[in-house]
Amino acid sequence: MPLPEGISFTRKKPIKFRRKLYEFFVAPITTFWAWSLNFLVFLTIFTYVLLIKTPPFPTFLEWYLCFYVLVFGLEIIRRFFTSEPEKLREKLAYFFVNYWNALTTLAIVMFLSGFTFRLVESTM
Repeated sequence: MPLPEGISFTRKKPIKFRRKLYEFFVAPITTFWAWSLNFLVFLTIFTYVLLIKTPPFPTFLEWYLCFYVLVFGLEIIRRFFTSEPEKLREKLAYFFVNYWNALTTLAIVMFLSGFTFRLVESTM
């Protein structure tokens, strides 16, 4: 079947595999499920660590939890600094008006301070 008059067909290059892979991993549904599954793993490990007897030195799973919370904290800091207001005081007011941002920040600080106490022998 011929094309209508005035319309030409130009052959486009196929999308490269790396570009397809990139588009897959930055798609909203993929990032949502990746975050959800990682959070489920975090909760499972956190529950396990809380239920077992605490050994004298932090285990691999405890270090994993610490790094997970650190990375999550870095994401919160990134969101804070990329918020719309330009002045620091305005950013603080804008960011902490949201109850969940304040609660998340408090939870991260409490977890990291608890883990720090866990590392100090005199507080065991």
